[in-house]
Amino acid sequence: TPIRKVVYKCKSWPYSNHCGQHAPNVFGGDLGWSLDGSCTGTTGPTSSPSFDSLGFISNPSGCPPEFSTGSSDYEAGDLVSTTVSLSPLRKVVYECRAWPNVGYCNQAGASLDPGKTYGYLGWTLKGACEGTIAPTPAPQVYAGACTYIA
Repeated sequence: TPIRKVVYKCKSWPYSNHCGQHAPNVFGGDLGWSLDGSCTGTTGPTSSPSFDSLGFISNPSGCPPEFSTGSSDYEAGDLVSTTVSLSPLRKVVYECRAWPNVGYCNQAGASLDPGKTYGYLGWTLKGACEGTIAPTPAPQVYAGACTYIA
């Protein structure tokens, strides 16, 4: 008799927490897993990552600055890039989310960085980018006079 292969799918939150605690085919597995169907054959290896479906950010100046874990002044709408491949060089762009999520953009911890496990809490994937943005000129000291009028 042929071997019957079945496919399980992890349920959405809040039940997804059980997927890491129980295998789908043991007592308690139905808390986090649902039977999704059956299959035959095997899955072949996937091809290299492709940015075709991601889309490129249309910025003639290039990529925004690389995300820095040492920075604590990211604000809603700030764009950062992260390197996902060195050969060939590929970068993706994330945008810091608006309130109430903006606080996650400045939290220390690698799992909250853009593209990491909990990065979605503070960052939204926008697309891929190429090149670099030229630095802006240094700020100029205001040389005028200020007068306070009551």
